[in-house]
Amino acid sequence: MRIIQQSATRLVLRQRLVGLRYLCAFCAGLGLFLFLGYESPVDGIGLIGLTTAGLGYQLTAQEDCTLNRETGLLTLRNSLGRKSYHLEQLKRVIVKKEVFLGTEFYQVYFYTQAGEQIALTRFPTTHVAQQQSLARSIHQFMASKV
Repeated sequence: MRIIQQSATRLVLRQRLVGLRYLCAFCAGLGLFLFLGYESPVDGIGLIGLTTAGLGYQLTAQEDCTLNRETGLLTLRNSLGRKSYHLEQLKRVIVKKEVFLGTEFYQVYFYTQAGEQIALTRFPTTHVAQQQSLARSIHQFMASKV
């Protein structure tokens, strides 16, 4: 995720899920090859590959996070929908580490006063410095006064 807009009253972050889009493009190419190059039942597998690639492409468009002091809202938007939270409910921002198959993944989380964890993005990343920088920028924005 990277900073798209930063002002005294608004911080906008955006992430394009490029790796998943490449995977969808590969799936689409393989599906098209199977659909056009073979007869039944292999062409059906190609059609399933094309459908899966199209659906995956739509679901991995981009993710946006907007912190807006004017409205008092944190808005998380992705292809699956939009969720909003009141900025007053947010207690802190941290970078959480998770280990999967020996690989360390990092993800920024908001914690609310009620103890709820809100992930900044749907998918973690291996770029710890990037996640720490995002968490620092968000913390500075939330801590500063207009």
